[in-house]
Amino acid sequence: MLWNLESRDEDGIVQEFSNLYHWFPTWKNGNAAMHIILSFHHKDRKELKGWQMIELGQEWLRLAAPDSLAYGQIHWGKAGDNPHLHLLVSVGTLSGKRRRMSQRQFAAAKLRLEAIQKERFPMLRHSFAQKPVRRRQEKRISQGEAEALRRNKKEKIKVKKPWRAVQREELEKLVSEIIEQSSSEREFQNKLKEHGLNWYCRGKTYGVSRLEKGSLRKYRLKTLNSTLPDRYKEQVHMWDRQARQRIHQQAELLDFQKRPPRRKLEREPDDSIPDFLLTPFEALEKERGSPRSFLARDQ
Repeated sequence: MLWNLESRDEDGIVQEFSNLYHWFPTWKNGNAAMHIILSFHHKDRKELKGWQMIELGQEWLRLAAPDSLAYGQIHWGKAGDNPHLHLLVSVGTLSGKRRRMSQRQFAAAKLRLEAIQKERFPMLRHSFAQKPVRRRQEKRISQGEAEALRRNKKEKIKVKKPWRAVQREELEKLVSEIIEQSSSEREFQNKLKEHGLNWYCRGKTYGVSRLEKGSLRKYRLKTLNSTLPDRYKEQVHMWDRQARQRIHQQAELLDFQKRPPRRKLEREPDDSIPDFLLTPFEALEKERGSPRSFLARDQ
């Protein structure tokens, strides 16, 4: 199906779409065309004909994109699939404007197309899917009731804000205590898990996360307390120093254990020591000729 296209071959159609797209100045995140699908229920396959799909596609283009370029292709699919019509509609128009439809305009065009379908092809009864938009009936309330509603809303807002602030204060206090009580990074993360918290680090951003009402909520340390990230970094440096000291002490201990034991030297009593320098017990031992006191004194 062709709409506002002069070419009949594939290359010519692509060139016309390209020429219209490049005729407009480029814009950020801009699309050259829109993809529209008009789908029909598979139970209407027996009554549905290709010319009916093309006619409804043309009616859609008259409603939604009368001055755009469009190319359509029917896709029947397998037996249980819903037959549908693919429409490729250019964003740029022949009038020199970009095509843009609001949600309300789009919904109104779908309702109008279904009304045409019911009028011309009532046999396609399984393919009616659009429901009419009903406006919400505004309930009339008195001025006193309106004032009471406003007060209730303000009170709810006032209650919510302190609750969130108190929750953050408790979390900040808990994280601070865990940082001070931990002696290593592993112990710090294990204590967080004991309280239902998970640690995360993304670049230079540190924080904790936990499940709240079925959803994962993240808290940055900087949001909890502006000084908390610096305190955490200081603790990390201290943990690293302590770890290096423990490794050094263990290495020294292993080196000491590998050394051979020292041999004890037995010395003969030295007669050159004057008697007045000896204790009474040592003098007695010297008279008896025992070397034990001298060995104990030398060692």
